[in-house]
Amino acid sequence: MGLGGVLGRVGVVVVVPVVVVLGVLGVVGWGVFGEVGEARRGVVVGEGVGGVGRELVAAVQVERRLTGPFLAGGEGRGGPAYGRLTAVRAVVDEVEARFRSKALSGEVPAGVVARVEGLVEALDGLATLRERVDAGTVSPGEAVRGLSDVVLAGLGVVSAPEVGGGGDGAVVFAWAREFLLREDAIVGTAVAGRGRLSATRHREFTGWAAARHQTVTVALARLGGPKAGVGAGAAHTQVPGSASDSAHAQVPGSASGSAHAQVPGLASDVAGNRVRDVVADAAYVRVRELEELVKEAGPGRLPERVRVGWGPAVTELLGVWDARMGAAERAARVEREAEVAALARRLWWIGGVGSGVVLVLLVVAVRVGRGLVRDGEEARNVVVEAGEREKRLKEGVGRLFLNLAWRAQTLLHRQEQALDAVESRVQDGEARDELRGLGRLTGRMRRYTEGLVVLSGTAPARAWSRPVPVADVLREAVAAVEDGERVKLVCAARVALAGVAVADVVHLVAELVENGTAYAPPPTEVLVTGEQVAEGFAVEVVDRGVGLSEAELAALNRRLREAPEPDLAASDRLGLFVVARLAVRHGIRVTLRPSPFGGVSAFALVPSGLVVPEEPGWDAAARGSGEGSA
Repeated sequence: MGLGGVLGRVGVVVVVPVVVVLGVLGVVGWGVFGEVGEARRGVVVGEGVGGVGRELVAAVQVERRLTGPFLAGGEGRGGPAYGRLTAVRAVVDEVEARFRSKALSGEVPAGVVARVEGLVEALDGLATLRERVDAGTVSPGEAVRGLSDVVLAGLGVVSAPEVGGGGDGAVVFAWAREFLLREDAIVGTAVAGRGRLSATRHREFTGWAAARHQTVTVALARLGGPKAGVGAGAAHTQVPGSASDSAHAQVPGSASGSAHAQVPGLASDVAGNRVRDVVADAAYVRVRELEELVKEAGPGRLPERVRVGWGPAVTELLGVWDARMGAAERAARVEREAEVAALARRLWWIGGVGSGVVLVLLVVAVRVGRGLVRDGEEARNVVVEAGEREKRLKEGVGRLFLNLAWRAQTLLHRQEQALDAVESRVQDGEARDELRGLGRLTGRMRRYTEGLVVLSGTAPARAWSRPVPVADVLREAVAAVEDGERVKLVCAARVALAGVAVADVVHLVAELVENGTAYAPPPTEVLVTGEQVAEGFAVEVVDRGVGLSEAELAALNRRLREAPEPDLAASDRLGLFVVARLAVRHGIRVTLRPSPFGGVSAFALVPSGLVVPEEPGWDAAARGSGEGSA
């Protein structure tokens, strides 16, 4: 098995199941993670903006409860009432500072930003209202309405679903508490003054009492409890008085603004269950009795029992009310935290299952991997052995080429000596020409044997010790070709070729020239030109043969650039393998391109590092140095 097969089995057995399992667990876990984050944000926002907001509303309500009687009593800033009012103002300021820090900390959800901005704007006007209260330049009713605006804005914030108010019974009953405190402000101001209620204040008192009682009645009806003694049609849905006071009686979330509006979340909210305890308490009953006395007495002086007992009764009821609702808020907080903990456990469970599955898959992967490792080692050994065999085969073929070439060169050398000896004794001109033809044939055979040496990877034994003029190099290359008489040589360059490259360049050019004569029609000539250029010395061999296609030229040029191992099956193109090896050895660039005459033009660029200026006497010296120096 190859490396690709091993990796493929690893992917099928290990990677694919792990990715699938992790993908499924990731989708499920991401959903649970989102739920955990949402629940945590709900807890943070509910206890931050919502919780501090409820504290702020309660503190302002206390300040309002003390402000009306303070103004109506007329005892000024030196009395005990002002001291109590100052202490409450300090509490309001402290809670306000905490609320502003929460509102500016980025915890405010986008859906409640407008309500928070409204509350902050109302709080900004609180200092001016207090200055007017201290200076006595505002009436008790106007001061109460100004503080009620702050309370109303605060209830709008804590009633928003984004801060836990949408389904929170504690928030709904905060409105009932606000209605009770509106009643208390009217009665408390009257008691601190002359103990009388005007017709307008009496109507307002009756409306606030009906609104509070109706909120409690609807809540009890939805919880399946008693109706608290008032029918659904008994309460006023519009509070008498100014338009702004009427708006204060609206319960958020209602379609019409009446107290009959549905109270969200009470049927299932833990805070709603505390309403029965509040309604059944003796303090609530006493307040209801005093309310009835105020209603029956009508405008005018308040009954003595109301003047004496109203304040203590409301204070006691608020204590009971706040205790019950505080317990409800704490229970709701525990429920929210338990929900977050349950979601977190689900997330941990998903992570544990995922880890277990991945662990099982890893165990399976280890077992399967051992087999894959064995397969991989076997495959690697097979590849290594095949490479070694191929290497040994190439080395053997190279040694075979080299041995054959050496033996053939030995015989050719003896043959050349014999031809020279015979030629020196023959006087007949025709016989001498035949001997010269045999000599050229012998030279061609020598070049073939040198080609075998080149293909074996060994440098030829022939070399020149000194530079040789390029014209002589080209003439010797042409002379080594059997059809040399068809070759026209044009070279007027007065430069020489470094001796180390002479033999290989002669061989390279001879191969190109012979290729041209072989593929060109017999009557045509092959043109060989040589000239010095900026990058060295350029040799071009142009034939008038049938030419080659673009695809064939591209394939041959790629072979000349890369000098691959010889393909023994392509024996008719072994000369190109020899040219490629020689060109790479000396950095010569060889390119085949279409000839203007329809054949092929072979262009060889010898680098400038092998070309030197020609000097006098090199011609004879080069010829005299012969072939012997290595």
